[in-house]
Amino acid sequence: MKRFFYRSILLLVAILVPTGICFSGASTGQNLIIDQNYQLISKHRVSRTVYEYTYKANIINNGSNDVQNVTATVTSTDQHTTVVDGDLDFGDVAAEATVTSNDTFTIRQDRRYPINWSKLVWSIQSTSISRVIEFISANPDTVFVGEPATVTVTVQIGADPELLMDQIYLLRVDSTGNVLENYGLMYDDGTHGDSLIGDGTFTTQIQLDESGEGQVLLMVKANYSALPTIGHSEIAIIDVLKHITDEDYLKAVNMPNDVEQQ
Repeated sequence: MKRFFYRSILLLVAILVPTGICFSGASTGQNLIIDQNYQLISKHRVSRTVYEYTYKANIINNGSNDVQNVTATVTSTDQHTTVVDGDLDFGDVAAEATVTSNDTFTIRQDRRYPINWSKLVWSIQSTSISRVIEFISANPDTVFVGEPATVTVTVQIGADPELLMDQIYLLRVDSTGNVLENYGLMYDDGTHGDSLIGDGTFTTQIQLDESGEGQVLLMVKANYSALPTIGHSEIAIIDVLKHITDEDYLKAVNMPNDVEQQ
């Protein structure tokens, strides 16, 4: 009985990132980060000691997915700094890209006190998007502990002028989708196990030699020239089993008799 099955970990539909993601200055730990090196656009004097400063800001996407409709709002926790206009719009931000805000934010500062940039707290909202690649398969879908095996992995990718044909990779991942190993490129040129040139089915062959029982999780990543710039496949699962020894087999066969004799 065929044990291979698919498990989808990414959706083509946009998933709204929860709001209320806050951090101060250029804090890390989030995929989207506001760079603290603000660009001064203008300043003017409000009173003898108070000035208004207007800035643009950059946002950095350290994540692996593109995001759309990115906005950010800044507030101040410093009594000497007042936010006059704290809303920024960044539009779409590709994975691993840096984008400058389309508009500006303005703060009012009592110049008797230095600006404490760490007291500016940002809240970022965005919509994460990714393409989904379907029809991934692995043959064989079962390997045995301690026995080297060649596994042929194929994936079908629909015709798309934005697909970068030389940037389609096979990845080994864990149960949460984190990459454990990059097996390299997949091919649609009649090599590396590929059966037909240019048919939209990409193939590669990998060598597995597992030391223990479990599962090998495989996923395909493809890059595109336009948003969304990254596509991920569903996960292909290869079972890793131990061979049943003669002793284990005899125990299993004789077990019903043993039960009856008790």
